[in-house]
Amino acid sequence: MIKLISLYLIAAATTLAASATITLVDAGNPLVSDGANYVGLYDISVNGIVTPALCVDVQDDSYVGQQWTATITQGSPTGSVIELEEMWLFAADKALSPSDSIDRVNIQNAAWNLGDPAYAADPAAQQWEQLAAVNYSSVNSYYYFFASGPGVQTMLYDAITTTPEPTLLALFGLLILAGSMIVRQLKRKG
Repeated sequence: MIKLISLYLIAAATTLAASATITLVDAGNPLVSDGANYVGLYDISVNGIVTPALCVDVQDDSYVGQQWTATITQGSPTGSVIELEEMWLFAADKALSPSDSIDRVNIQNAAWNLGDPAYAADPAAQQWEQLAAVNYSSVNSYYYFFASGPGVQTMLYDAITTTPEPTLLALFGLLILAGSMIVRQLKRKG
């Protein structure tokens, strides 16, 4: 019985960490367009916490106010070079002044071209891709997360520092309780 409870709690913790409710809050502030699309930095809500994000998927559309359940994948230094280059582009985009719309357009177009080589990026965007190719090793990929779902754009965001939700704290409490029960049972048998 205790083993079953332990396995259930571990599975629940893994499930909680692997998905999130995403809402596209806005398409950038100020709004910047490349003539066809708004190019962010976008603001998304991840389980109710608003954070900037870079769209790395040009295949699908998302709309302000749209909400979806996304699979969350943490960045990894062993991830694809394209993902690491997208992380570098996101960091570069976040470092820009809000009024630097030309570079913001070029960075977004570079990210879309990395995700879909058929996307026609202009030479200025290709220069950002080249910078990402040279500099991506400077990124600490563990701080970045990809939020993806069927039929919606994949968003790249960085770590959100916040107080854990009460349900998460309760889950940790249950894990500690289950662990102590297992240890107690083992001591009784031994």
